[in-house]
Amino acid sequence: MKKFILILNLTALMLMPLAADQQSELLTIEEIALRAQTENPQVLKALRSLDNAEEALVGESRLLESRLSLESAYGTPQSQSGSSGDPGDAAISGQAGITVPLLDQLSVGGSVTARQGEEIEGELSLSIAPFAASDPSYPEEEAYGKALAAWKTVKQQTYFDAEQTALTCLTASMERELAESTLDLEQKLYETVQKEVDLGEASFEELQDQLGELTAARKNLYAAESQVLDSWKKLQLFFDPEGGEVAAAPLSLQQLQELSRRREEQIGGLAAAQPSSLNLATLKLELAALQEELEDTPLWRPDLSLSGSLGLPDSSAWSVGASLSFSPGEIRDDEREDLQEEIDEKLLDIRVERFDLGLEKQLIEQNIGITGQALEAACLAEEQADLTLRETELLYQQGDRTVYELEQARLSLASAEIDSFAAAADLYLAQSELLMLYALEPED
Repeated sequence: MKKFILILNLTALMLMPLAADQQSELLTIEEIALRAQTENPQVLKALRSLDNAEEALVGESRLLESRLSLESAYGTPQSQSGSSGDPGDAAISGQAGITVPLLDQLSVGGSVTARQGEEIEGELSLSIAPFAASDPSYPEEEAYGKALAAWKTVKQQTYFDAEQTALTCLTASMERELAESTLDLEQKLYETVQKEVDLGEASFEELQDQLGELTAARKNLYAAESQVLDSWKKLQLFFDPEGGEVAAAPLSLQQLQELSRRREEQIGGLAAAQPSSLNLATLKLELAALQEELEDTPLWRPDLSLSGSLGLPDSSAWSVGASLSFSPGEIRDDEREDLQEEIDEKLLDIRVERFDLGLEKQLIEQNIGITGQALEAACLAEEQADLTLRETELLYQQGDRTVYELEQARLSLASAEIDSFAAAADLYLAQSELLMLYALEPED
């Protein structure tokens, strides 16, 4: 009963990816990567953060801070002007005023007063604070720069991750086909040995050994099926769930090697550029913000204000004024020292990060060399497996090899082809790791 359930589960696993492949849209790994960049939830989230940061950077017009005031009153002249009046002389009065800030240091205003039975009076005013600090823009610039760097990084990383997952799907499918063929061969071998045991041409121990091989082949197929399902699931998570399922189109070893050669040319074009990272970009933005904050933090900023007003329609009524205040607490020597210390620490962090990126670049380049050598070795092994198959086919035709030995030689070649493809994929992905160091714009 347990064996029957195991067979049913295995059959279901084998049918699920096949059904998925029939319903999925076949795309090249480049098409998969480009589509992932437009649909991946993490990329879209980073893009929304970038849009919000850009809106905050643009800011709102200072004219929106303009203020309009309206007042009205009803009463006797005494209640309005302080002079005595007959209670029967109650009248309506109204006043309107507006203040418009043009700059952080400059604002203009005006007011109009009207009383029943009297001439309309008005006043124009001007206020100047020559040393007033403007609203700092570096916090918004820093936030926008970080959002932009984060978006570029996650977008490029998603591209490479989608490529890697697509290649994993292709490799897993190839391994599944090999596992199916191996299981079929081991099943035939088991049936053959069983017949030989019945005829007394083989021992029971040989049958048990072959049963062990059959069981191992069945487990390998189960593991291969699990890998196909896992990689297929990871691939779907890159895209919009409502956009339909996606599958990687078949890719030959030669096509993958051609992609690797193009990527090598792309790497060659970056020889003069310096590697970067999201952490380095963040540190540089924080440094720029601190330096700008230091520039905007003088040792002492005078609290000086100038004002003037002009009466209307009687322009002879005017006034000018000035005020200056000072407090020892306004001296910001300690704050400037703290900012300078933070700047020095940021500079040190940047040097350390650049050094770390240099080491990482060297390690990745070494890994590219190693994976390149592994690919060469895998291709040589594939050539040897191909030569062995041809020799086996010739010997089979001459009657010196069995059909099982011929089939085993074919499986060996298929295994060698998978090894070559996997090695080429490792080289291609190692090149991606190096390109990831240049996902952000090169340094000036």
